[in-house]
Amino acid sequence: MALVALFLPSHVAAIELSHGDLSHSDYRLSLEKGGFIKGETGWLALELMPGEGWHTYWKNPGDSGAAPIFSWKTPEGITIGKPAFPVPDFIPVGPLMNYGYDGPSTLLFPLHVDAAFSGSIASISVAAEWLVCKVECVPQIADWHFNVSEQKADAIVAPSAALFLAARSKFPEAAYWDSNLTISNNNSQLIVFSDVSDVDEVI
Repeated sequence: MALVALFLPSHVAAIELSHGDLSHSDYRLSLEKGGFIKGETGWLALELMPGEGWHTYWKNPGDSGAAPIFSWKTPEGITIGKPAFPVPDFIPVGPLMNYGYDGPSTLLFPLHVDAAFSGSIASISVAAEWLVCKVECVPQIADWHFNVSEQKADAIVAPSAALFLAARSKFPEAAYWDSNLTISNNNSQLIVFSDVSDVDEVI
């Protein structure tokens, strides 16, 4: 399913990049601001809306199911990172336990543009696949292509920023901990410690 959304001029507030209805779920792809700023990281939001009684999955789906898959193609100098997921629901299936979302969920993707990026327009595409389940499971597949224009640093933040604020409010609270496990023939040692400096990424 190929969809195209071209960006309006950079002074225009962020717009919806793409939306669609698949067999058992709807989706909407948006950008937090009206374009990109070289040397900075922006954010994309993907809203997944399964049909009534259906659910989607977290990055760790649990005992069954499958995590969403996203394959991005971007110009050199532009990278899109792994999605940030909201806190999942517990979804028991018989003796199994899965993790996912019984209703709509929003994933956020960091979009970074190098300061040395030479273009003023970035052409980006992604092949996406996610699983929705009720009793049976059905894969949902979509291909998106869109262009993002460079904007000025003082560009107005889009009204749709509320979408991103709501998404961030559903992220897990940061856990400042780490661990180290040492295994030998005679004994094993597990050390768990916490330190704010262990956190190297803030959304």
